[in-house]
Amino acid sequence: LQSRAQALADLNEFVYELDAMRAFSIAGRGQEALASLKRATDSGYRQIEWIRNDPEMSALRDAPGFTDLARQLAANPAPTD
Repeated sequence: LQSRAQALADLNEFVYELDAMRAFSIAGRGQEALASLKRATDSGYRQIEWIRNDPEMSALRDAPGFTDLARQLAANPAPTD
């Protein structure tokens, strides 16, 4: 039960961070968007492909450090059940 509770807490955390990431990127605040993405990955988020293609994520993609983080995520994708 405790592991399920932690999984739900992690899910809630990265959903919040992804919302923040999108808002920051749309506002042209790429570094803050990247910081939110990093926090989401710390909570278990691993899906990067849509970010590479979403026009609203251009400020995030242009942020220094995005390419390295994207490579790390691509090398360690989310497990499939």
